Amino acid sequence: MAAIGLSLLPAVQAQHVYELDYRRIADGVNLKYLFKVSPQTYPDLAFRLRLSPLERALSLEGGTLEILAAAAPISLRLDRFGSVAVPISAALYRENPPVRITVPAKVGLQLGVEVRLKRHGLDGVAVAQLEQGRRQYQAALREAGWWVARLAPSLPRVVIRMPAGPAVRCQLEPVSAQGVGCVSNAQGACRLRLADLAASPAGRVMCQREVEAVLLEAE
Repeated sequence: MAAIGLSLLPAVQAQHVYELDYRRIADGVNLKYLFKVSPQTYPDLAFRLRLSPLERALSLEGGTLEILAAAAPISLRLDRFGSVAVPISAALYRENPPVRITVPAKVGLQLGVEVRLKRHGLDGVAVAQLEQGRRQYQAALREAGWWVARLAPSLPRVVIRMPAGPAVRCQLEPVSAQGVGCVSNAQGACRLRLADLAASPAGRVMCQREVEAVLLEAE
């Protein structure tokens, strides 16, 4: 569910506008499997749409995604990672309104789903919260259907996103003999394997910069 390859090409070259519909998004990234899942099953998780440029050096920050629903248009702004909280709605799927994506660069796009933790500290995240999020993801998929749970990717990594800039380090504390940690890239993201954190269930991943978002990444 979190590893998708739906490619889009701009419909209006000069304005870098991509035109499709809600159902194509839902089918392309398997959002429709979550329609029958109760949000109470995963209170600590947020499922968001992610748009990735095929030319990875380009940023989608400042782009917009508009759902032209009959009742009222929904306008959403992309963050610098191309992420946006698209409503997961069976009603929108039935209506199938047009969707317009406008980005500052003329590139091909791929759509995917990212799984975020709703709660984390400004300086990091507890290992117990990461494990709880992973369990809630599994519970949500089981509620969606046994075959969804069987086919969906696992979430073996955590991605910590911070403001873009100079590289900073996130470190598992208390510090283990293995010195588990990661260093952020130019976009402000660093990755750790959950298996490397499992030996410290009471530990916490602390970062040298304010944490903007914590994701569980699919494989």
